[in-house]
Order: sequence, then C-alpha cells, then structure tokens
Amino acid sequence: MDTKRNQTLEEIEENKIVNEHYQNRIMLIKKLLKTSRLATVDLCVHIDISEASYYRYINFTSYM
Repeated sequence: MDTKRNQTLEEIEENKIVNEHYQNRIMLIKKLLKTSRLATVDLCVHIDISEASYYRYINFTSYM
C-alpha cells in the first residue's frame, strides 16, 4: 500500500510553478482556438503539447 508523504516547501513551490505554467498554456490554446480556424490537433502541434495532454488537463482542471 502506498503512503503519501509530506511535500517539502520547495516541492510545493515547484508544483505551483508547474501548475501555473500549464494553466497559462491551456488558456493560450483556448484563446487561439477562438480566434483561429485551426483544429485543436493542429494548434497543439504548433505550440508543442500533445492533444491527449491537453484534454486530460482540461478535464482535470474542470473539477477544481
């Protein structure tokens, strides 16, 4: 059975930075999809993120 360990302050800060980075990328994708005629797949290729990661993150953040 896995036990969850407490994170250090450095790890917590790093996780915040990573989360903010991905939120910014998702917001960028959403804005670009609204203003362009590109499909999600094409746009994800242009900004170097997989479509699966995009949808996984969208679904995860929608429950927050």
